[in-house]
Amino acid sequence: FSTTVMEAILLGRTTICVNFSDEEDRYPYVADGGSLAAGNDAQMRQALDAALSGESEAELAAGRLRFLQRHLGPSTEGKGAEALTDLIERLVRDTDTK
Repeated sequence: FSTTVMEAILLGRTTICVNFSDEEDRYPYVADGGSLAAGNDAQMRQALDAALSGESEAELAAGRLRFLQRHLGPSTEGKGAEALTDLIERLVRDTDTK
């Protein structure tokens, strides 16, 4: 779950997020479409096949783009502080209505 996966995604590389533990992923690289998953030997083989075959490259690239837009989009456009402020305002507003 290191930032190496994020860096590889930024560089347009197909990544495999390996988690052989029983714990949940610490960052949603897989859940949000940025990376392939490998939680056991069989999944690792599938992920390697997918990554190396090139057959699903367009789909993997689209997943990486969606991931980046969700997690880094505002920052890449110089709007990170504005997006954070909007989230905080929404949280405060939602808390006040409860």
